[in-house]
Amino acid sequence: MTLAYPKDANAEAHRVSIFSPAGSALLGLSAGQSIDWGGMDGKSIRLKVIEVTWQPEANGQFEL
Repeated sequence: MTLAYPKDANAEAHRVSIFSPAGSALLGLSAGQSIDWGGMDGKSIRLKVIEVTWQPEANGQFEL
C-alpha cells in the first residue's frame, strides 16, 4: 500500500489515507521500520515500511 493525502486515497489502487488509523500509525517511520497492527480478524499483523520515495514537506512543498 501507499500512503496518500485523503484526496488521493483509493482502495482499489492500494492508496491509503494518511488520516486512516493504519496510515497515521505509519507516519514518521523510516524504511525498514515496522509496527504490529491489529487486523480485522483480531490477529496481529506486521506492517513494514519498504521504501520512502517522496516526502513533499521534507522538500519544502506544503499544501494548504
